[in-house]
Amino acid sequence: MLLERTKKIRRNVDERCRWADHVIVNPLSAHFHSGPCIVVQCLGAFVDNNRLEYLKNSTYTPRNNRRIRIFHGPSLAEVKGSSVFREVVERLRLKGYPIDYVELSGVPNTEILNEIAQSDIVLDELYSDTFGGSFAMEGAMLGKPVVTGGYGLDELTRFVSKEYSAPVNYCHPKDVEAEIERLVADKDYRLDCGRRLNEYYLKHANSKSAARKLIQIVSGDVPQTWLFDPRDVRYVGGFGGEEGLVRRCIRYILDSGGPSALCIDDKPLTRDALIRFAGGNE
Repeated sequence: MLLERTKKIRRNVDERCRWADHVIVNPLSAHFHSGPCIVVQCLGAFVDNNRLEYLKNSTYTPRNNRRIRIFHGPSLAEVKGSSVFREVVERLRLKGYPIDYVELSGVPNTEILNEIAQSDIVLDELYSDTFGGSFAMEGAMLGKPVVTGGYGLDELTRFVSKEYSAPVNYCHPKDVEAEIERLVADKDYRLDCGRRLNEYYLKHANSKSAARKLIQIVSGDVPQTWLFDPRDVRYVGGFGGEEGLVRRCIRYILDSGGPSALCIDDKPLTRDALIRFAGGNE
Protein backbone atom coordinates (compact mmCIF):
# COMPACT_ATOMS: atom_id res chain seq x y z
CA MET A 1 0.00 0.00 0.00
CA LEU A 2 2.77 2.45 0.93
CA LEU A 3 4.66 1.56 -2.24
CA GLU A 4 1.65 2.16 -4.47
CA ARG A 5 0.78 5.38 -2.69
CA THR A 6 4.30 6.70 -3.27
CA LYS A 7 4.01 6.02 -7.00
CA LYS A 8 0.55 7.58 -7.14
CA ILE A 9 1.67 10.77 -5.43
CA ARG A 10 4.59 11.12 -7.84
CA ARG A 11 2.26 10.65 -10.82
CA ASN A 12 -0.17 13.23 -9.45
CA VAL A 13 2.59 15.78 -8.86
CA ASP A 14 3.94 15.32 -12.37
CA GLU A 15 0.49 15.60 -13.93
CA ARG A 16 -0.56 18.71 -12.05
CA CYS A 17 2.71 20.57 -12.41
CA ARG A 18 3.09 20.00 -16.14
CA TRP A 19 0.37 22.62 -16.74
CA ALA A 20 1.61 25.13 -14.18
CA ASP A 21 3.43 28.35 -14.96
CA HIS A 22 4.62 28.52 -11.37
CA VAL A 23 4.82 25.92 -8.61
CA ILE A 24 4.77 27.17 -5.02
CA VAL A 25 5.82 24.59 -2.45
CA ASN A 26 7.63 24.03 0.83
CA PRO A 27 11.18 23.01 -0.16
CA LEU A 28 11.25 20.24 2.44
CA SER A 29 8.17 18.68 0.79
CA ALA A 30 9.40 19.08 -2.78
CA HIS A 31 11.04 15.70 -3.35
CA PHE A 32 8.68 14.76 -6.21
CA HIS A 33 8.83 18.11 -8.00
CA SER A 34 10.86 18.87 -11.10
CA GLY A 35 12.10 22.22 -12.35
CA PRO A 36 12.37 25.52 -10.47
CA CYS A 37 9.85 26.10 -7.69
CA ILE A 38 8.90 29.08 -5.54
CA VAL A 39 9.58 28.84 -1.80
CA VAL A 40 6.11 28.94 -0.24
CA GLN A 41 7.45 30.64 2.90
CA CYS A 42 8.22 33.70 0.77
CA LEU A 43 4.50 33.97 0.10
CA GLY A 44 3.66 33.52 3.78
CA ALA A 45 1.57 30.91 5.61
CA PHE A 46 -1.08 33.57 5.80
CA VAL A 47 -4.12 33.94 8.03
CA ASP A 48 -7.08 36.09 6.99
CA ASN A 49 -7.00 39.37 8.90
CA ASN A 50 -10.78 39.24 9.20
CA ARG A 51 -10.47 36.42 11.71
CA LEU A 52 -9.65 39.07 14.28
CA GLU A 53 -13.24 40.19 13.94
CA TYR A 54 -14.28 36.88 15.52
CA LEU A 55 -12.77 38.01 18.79
CA LYS A 56 -14.60 41.31 19.09
CA ASN A 57 -17.72 39.64 20.40
CA SER A 58 -15.82 37.07 22.44
CA THR A 59 -16.91 36.43 26.00
CA TYR A 60 -13.49 35.63 27.42
CA THR A 61 -12.06 37.73 30.24
CA PRO A 62 -8.36 38.66 30.23
CA ARG A 63 -6.45 36.70 32.85
CA ASN A 64 -4.42 38.43 35.53
CA ASN A 65 -3.25 35.50 37.64
CA ARG A 66 0.26 34.15 37.78
CA ARG A 67 -0.47 30.77 36.27
CA ILE A 68 0.86 30.08 32.77
CA ARG A 69 -1.77 28.94 30.29
CA ILE A 70 -0.52 26.65 27.52
CA PHE A 71 -2.79 25.85 24.58
CA HIS A 72 -2.54 23.06 22.01
CA GLY A 73 -5.14 22.70 19.27
CA PRO A 74 -4.25 19.67 17.13
CA SER A 75 -6.20 18.80 14.01
CA LEU A 76 -4.87 15.23 14.32
CA ALA A 77 -3.35 14.45 17.70
CA GLU A 78 -1.33 11.44 16.55
CA VAL A 79 0.30 13.48 13.77
CA LYS A 80 0.93 16.60 15.83
CA GLY A 81 2.77 14.81 18.65
CA SER A 82 0.09 15.68 21.21
CA SER A 83 0.88 12.80 23.56
CA VAL A 84 4.47 14.02 23.86
CA PHE A 85 3.33 17.59 24.55
CA ARG A 86 1.07 16.32 27.34
CA GLU A 87 3.95 14.39 28.91
CA VAL A 88 6.22 17.43 28.70
CA VAL A 89 3.66 19.68 30.38
CA GLU A 90 3.11 17.12 33.15
CA ARG A 91 6.86 16.91 33.83
CA LEU A 92 7.04 20.70 34.06
CA ARG A 93 4.14 20.71 36.48
CA LEU A 94 5.98 18.18 38.65
CA LYS A 95 8.91 20.60 38.70
CA GLY A 96 6.60 23.10 40.35
CA TYR A 97 5.65 25.37 37.45
CA PRO A 98 2.07 26.73 37.76
CA ILE A 99 0.71 25.61 34.39
CA ASP A 100 -2.85 25.38 33.10
CA TYR A 101 -2.91 23.17 30.00
CA VAL A 102 -5.78 23.34 27.50
CA GLU A 103 -6.14 21.08 24.47
CA LEU A 104 -8.97 21.30 21.94
CA SER A 105 -9.60 19.36 18.75
CA GLY A 106 -12.50 19.20 16.33
CA VAL A 107 -14.07 22.50 17.42
CA PRO A 108 -14.99 25.62 15.40
CA ASN A 109 -12.16 27.98 14.58
CA THR A 110 -13.77 30.68 16.72
CA GLU A 111 -13.14 28.52 19.80
CA ILE A 112 -9.53 27.96 18.77
CA LEU A 113 -8.97 31.70 18.37
CA ASN A 114 -10.56 32.41 21.74
CA GLU A 115 -8.27 29.91 23.43
CA ILE A 116 -5.19 31.30 21.71
CA ALA A 117 -6.17 34.78 22.84
CA GLN A 118 -6.35 33.62 26.46
CA SER A 119 -3.11 31.66 26.38
CA ASP A 120 0.47 32.57 27.20
CA ILE A 121 2.11 29.87 25.05
CA VAL A 122 0.86 28.01 21.97
CA LEU A 123 2.06 24.50 21.10
CA ASP A 124 1.90 23.90 17.35
CA GLU A 125 3.22 20.46 16.39
CA LEU A 126 6.19 18.24 17.15
CA TYR A 127 7.20 16.93 13.71
CA SER A 128 6.91 19.85 11.30
CA ASP A 129 8.90 20.37 8.11
CA THR A 130 8.22 24.11 8.08
CA PHE A 131 8.21 27.03 10.49
CA GLY A 132 4.49 26.69 11.07
CA GLY A 133 1.24 26.63 9.14
CA SER A 134 -2.08 28.39 9.71
CA PHE A 135 -2.41 27.40 13.39
CA ALA A 136 1.03 28.83 14.17
CA MET A 137 0.16 31.99 12.26
CA GLU A 138 -3.05 32.36 14.26
CA GLY A 139 -0.79 32.46 17.30
CA ALA A 140 1.37 35.01 15.49
CA MET A 141 -1.69 37.12 14.66
CA LEU A 142 -2.52 37.27 18.37
CA GLY A 143 1.07 37.89 19.48
CA LYS A 144 1.66 34.56 21.22
CA PRO A 145 4.93 32.60 21.23
CA VAL A 146 4.50 29.38 19.25
CA VAL A 147 6.54 26.22 19.84
CA THR A 148 7.09 24.08 16.76
CA GLY A 149 9.22 20.94 16.74
CA GLY A 150 10.88 19.35 13.75
CA TYR A 151 13.98 17.88 12.16
CA GLY A 152 14.28 20.39 9.34
CA LEU A 153 15.90 23.52 10.72
CA ASP A 154 19.23 23.13 8.90
CA GLU A 155 17.50 22.44 5.58
CA LEU A 156 14.94 25.20 6.06
CA THR A 157 17.66 27.77 6.59
CA ARG A 158 19.29 26.63 3.33
CA PHE A 159 16.19 27.50 1.31
CA VAL A 160 14.27 30.14 3.28
CA SER A 161 15.89 33.51 3.81
CA LYS A 162 15.85 34.99 7.29
CA GLU A 163 13.35 37.62 6.18
CA TYR A 164 10.73 34.97 5.44
CA SER A 165 11.56 32.59 8.29
CA ALA A 166 8.71 32.94 10.78
CA PRO A 167 10.30 33.41 14.24
CA VAL A 168 8.40 30.60 15.91
CA ASN A 169 10.28 28.74 18.63
CA TYR A 170 11.37 26.01 16.21
CA CYS A 171 13.53 23.29 17.72
CA HIS A 172 14.44 19.63 17.45
CA PRO A 173 11.82 17.39 19.11
CA LYS A 174 14.31 16.39 21.81
CA ASP A 175 14.73 20.07 22.74
CA VAL A 176 11.03 20.95 22.92
CA GLU A 177 10.78 20.45 26.68
CA ALA A 178 13.68 22.80 27.36
CA GLU A 179 12.19 25.42 25.06
CA ILE A 180 8.75 25.24 26.68
CA GLU A 181 10.35 25.44 30.12
CA ARG A 182 12.27 28.56 29.14
CA LEU A 183 9.07 30.20 27.91
CA VAL A 184 7.27 29.28 31.13
CA ALA A 185 10.07 30.46 33.41
CA ASP A 186 11.10 33.66 31.63
CA LYS A 187 8.28 36.16 31.16
CA ASP A 188 10.40 38.70 29.30
CA TYR A 189 11.57 36.05 26.84
CA ARG A 190 8.00 34.82 26.41
CA LEU A 191 6.64 38.28 25.67
CA ASP A 192 9.51 39.12 23.31
CA CYS A 193 8.95 35.93 21.30
CA GLY A 194 5.26 36.77 20.94
CA ARG A 195 6.05 40.34 19.91
CA ARG A 196 8.55 39.31 17.23
CA LEU A 197 6.18 36.71 15.83
CA ASN A 198 3.38 39.27 15.65
CA GLU A 199 5.66 41.66 13.78
CA TYR A 200 6.34 38.88 11.26
CA TYR A 201 2.61 38.30 10.84
CA LEU A 202 1.92 41.98 10.23
CA LYS A 203 4.62 42.14 7.57
CA HIS A 204 4.48 38.76 5.86
CA ALA A 205 1.69 36.43 6.98
CA ASN A 206 -1.54 38.38 6.51
CA SER A 207 -3.87 37.99 3.56
CA LYS A 208 -3.10 41.40 2.03
CA SER A 209 0.63 40.69 1.98
CA ALA A 210 0.04 37.28 0.39
CA ALA A 211 -2.26 38.78 -2.25
CA ARG A 212 0.38 41.35 -3.24
CA LYS A 213 2.97 38.62 -3.67
CA LEU A 214 0.62 36.44 -5.72
CA ILE A 215 -0.01 39.37 -8.06
CA GLN A 216 3.75 39.83 -8.32
CA ILE A 217 4.19 36.16 -9.21
CA VAL A 218 1.47 36.03 -11.89
CA SER A 219 2.92 39.22 -13.35
CA GLY A 220 6.16 37.31 -13.90
CA ASP A 221 8.19 39.29 -11.39
CA VAL A 222 9.64 36.47 -9.30
CA PRO A 223 12.83 37.36 -7.42
CA GLN A 224 15.62 34.81 -7.79
CA THR A 225 15.81 34.58 -4.00
CA TRP A 226 12.29 33.07 -4.02
CA LEU A 227 13.29 30.21 -6.30
CA PHE A 228 14.88 26.86 -5.53
CA ASP A 229 15.77 23.66 -7.37
CA PRO A 230 14.13 20.50 -5.93
CA ARG A 231 17.26 18.56 -6.91
CA ASP A 232 19.04 20.38 -4.09
CA VAL A 233 16.74 19.01 -1.37
CA ARG A 234 18.46 16.67 1.11
CA TYR A 235 15.79 16.56 3.79
CA VAL A 236 14.96 13.07 5.09
CA GLY A 237 12.95 13.73 8.27
CA GLY A 238 9.48 13.73 6.76
CA PHE A 239 6.41 15.29 8.35
CA GLY A 240 4.07 14.23 11.11
CA GLY A 241 6.11 11.41 12.63
CA GLU A 242 9.09 10.60 14.81
CA GLU A 243 12.21 9.93 12.74
CA GLY A 244 12.19 6.23 13.63
CA LEU A 245 8.77 5.89 12.02
CA VAL A 246 9.90 7.81 8.94
CA ARG A 247 12.99 5.59 8.70
CA ARG A 248 10.86 2.44 8.83
CA CYS A 249 8.55 3.74 6.10
CA ILE A 250 11.48 4.48 3.78
CA ARG A 251 13.02 1.11 4.57
CA TYR A 252 9.74 -0.64 3.74
CA ILE A 253 9.59 1.06 0.35
CA LEU A 254 13.20 0.11 -0.38
CA ASP A 255 12.66 -3.49 0.70
CA SER A 256 9.52 -3.71 -1.43
CA GLY A 257 10.77 -2.14 -4.64
CA GLY A 258 14.40 -1.12 -4.39
CA PRO A 259 15.80 2.42 -4.75
CA SER A 260 13.70 3.17 -7.83
CA ALA A 261 10.54 2.72 -5.71
CA LEU A 262 11.34 6.02 -4.00
CA CYS A 263 10.37 7.62 -7.35
CA ILE A 264 13.18 10.16 -7.28
CA ASP A 265 15.73 8.68 -9.66
CA ASP A 266 15.83 12.13 -11.23
CA LYS A 267 17.38 13.33 -7.95
CA PRO A 268 20.14 10.80 -7.23
CA LEU A 269 21.72 12.79 -4.38
CA THR A 270 18.37 13.11 -2.59
CA ARG A 271 17.65 9.43 -3.21
CA ASP A 272 21.03 8.42 -1.79
CA ALA A 273 20.45 10.59 1.29
CA LEU A 274 17.17 8.79 1.95
CA ILE A 275 18.83 5.39 1.49
CA ARG A 276 21.54 6.28 3.98
CA PHE A 277 18.95 7.52 6.44
CA ALA A 278 16.89 4.35 6.10
CA GLY A 279 19.96 2.27 6.91
CA GLY A 280 20.60 4.11 10.17
CA ASN A 281 19.86 2.91 13.68
CA GLU A 282 16.44 3.36 15.28
